[in-house]
Amino acid sequence: GHEHPSYNNWPRYHFKSVPDEALFNRLLSRIEETRDSPYLAFVKTVSTHHPYINPQNNKRSEQEAIQYADQQIANFYQALKRANFFTNGFLIIVGDHRSMTPLKVGEIETMGEMRAAARVPLILIKDQNTNKGSQEVTSHFQQTDIFNGLKGLITGQRCSSDWIGDIFAQRTAKYIYHRRGDNRNTVNIFTSEGDHSIVLDGDTTRITGGNTGYESEIINQINRIRMNF
Repeated sequence: GHEHPSYNNWPRYHFKSVPDEALFNRLLSRIEETRDSPYLAFVKTVSTHHPYINPQNNKRSEQEAIQYADQQIANFYQALKRANFFTNGFLIIVGDHRSMTPLKVGEIETMGEMRAAARVPLILIKDQNTNKGSQEVTSHFQQTDIFNGLKGLITGQRCSSDWIGDIFAQRTAKYIYHRRGDNRNTVNIFTSEGDHSIVLDGDTTRITGGNTGYESEIINQINRIRMNF
């Protein structure tokens, strides 16, 4: 929370937040305090959120804000390594949504407009005493697959379906859905056979862009999911 006394002497930015450096310093202290017990720590940074302010010089610059956040994450990661965190620890770095700025031409050309708007970074770091080294995963996953994977690690039970994947078991869902941030009445569906948009419109909820052969399956599932929106 931004009201914690350890932040009293730090400058404040959007959402009354302190710089990432202060946040990670406090997190390292919490990790040290709880290292003898199992725990899950969730931390949300906002340095890379619009209006993109670099805390080092208060300059408004998307590029500098991203570079600042990258450096602070790198510092945090190195601190965890020095503390032998990864002997039993697991670090997940993930974005909650793409930046709320217009899509760039390069993004659209590389991924297509629908997929570019849904892409977020994801980095998983675990025990580094293995000989596997780093690995780039190019399969398509969604944020809920992280939760499902963690649940599987804890319970020892792996569950997946056409709509739910498991990132740690490398199981991808057949359908990946993305609720549009710019248009709350539209949900995008990504499949290996093509991408589709769903218009949310009560009993006339429908897929745009022609028949797919599995419209009813998708629409029924979207209506079930909507109950939790």
